[in-house]
Amino acid sequence: MGGFKINRFFPWAAAAPALALFLLSSCQGPGRSPKWTGPGPAALSGPPPDLNVLEEPGNPTNWKELERLGKEPPTFARHIRRAFLFLRVRRPDRAKEELDQALLTPGLSREQEAVAWYGKALAFTALDLPGRARWSLEQARKATMDPSLLARLKDLESGIPPWSARSRRKSRSGPAAGPIRIHSRREWGARPAAVNRTTPMGRIYRITIHHSGFPCPDSSPASVEALIRTIQKNHKHKTTNGEGWADVGYHFLIDPAGRIWQGRSLRYQGAHAGNHRLNKGNIGICLLGDFQDHPPSPAQMKGLEKLLRYLMKKYRIPASRIYTHRELKSTACPGRYAQRAVNRIRRKLSLPKS
Repeated sequence: MGGFKINRFFPWAAAAPALALFLLSSCQGPGRSPKWTGPGPAALSGPPPDLNVLEEPGNPTNWKELERLGKEPPTFARHIRRAFLFLRVRRPDRAKEELDQALLTPGLSREQEAVAWYGKALAFTALDLPGRARWSLEQARKATMDPSLLARLKDLESGIPPWSARSRRKSRSGPAAGPIRIHSRREWGARPAAVNRTTPMGRIYRITIHHSGFPCPDSSPASVEALIRTIQKNHKHKTTNGEGWADVGYHFLIDPAGRIWQGRSLRYQGAHAGNHRLNKGNIGICLLGDFQDHPPSPAQMKGLEKLLRYLMKKYRIPASRIYTHRELKSTACPGRYAQRAVNRIRRKLSLPKS
């Protein structure tokens, strides 16, 4: 279980910027290929680079090149290069903007259009918009006859979930689980867990909701990833019976934008409810922020509801087994405003199926 990773379905995608320009060079004609000093086409078939380094938010090489390209004239090649760099640093929203501009470039060949539509399919997949991703794939397929690109389109399509926006309509008939995207530990740069200090999770039968207890004012992916790394570092410095914690205490964390992040593996018991008895069989979910004096964002609560529906269905957990931290021990967590919001969600999840 993990968030979308381009290389999950096609390992060459870590070298996507190189691929984009390689494809462009084959469709622009002699003398019109953009200058590229990265790995050549032969390198694309090799093993992917270390993604912990390649996708680290703020990677100097990527961001410096994005800054440099931003000062150049707005050509098709520049938009494509910036788009694939934005995909590399996990900013699919910015990648889509660049690709929109690329498609507005006058005099494009069909193969150039295909590359841009392919990039949009990657961006929409990363944004968890599979309906738009499929439509973009179809546009790319109509515009290209390149066997290499067609093969990549097929690979990408096989990794897009078979749901559409129409199938995501909200239902009030109990906790039916919809599609869910969970960002992996690798995405936020997790340090390895000290497995020798973990306790097996055993049967999962309850869920406890927390807040981090401090503000999360910047919900950009890079800031959230840095915050989760800090939480993990702080937790691993904590001790129980003179022994440091194995990992971040929560199994999932949800940021103000509603993104769901994988914390501790569900194979291992968490460290969030207060003691071994309370942690046993208990999934810990942390809402990033302090909700004693202000409410969590609607997007954050929507992400929580989505995750709860998924976990309830997968582990057959009833709504009556969803707790907040303050319901298990004497604490203000998850804050009075989050408590009210959780109460509303529990009532909604308890509705009988119609």
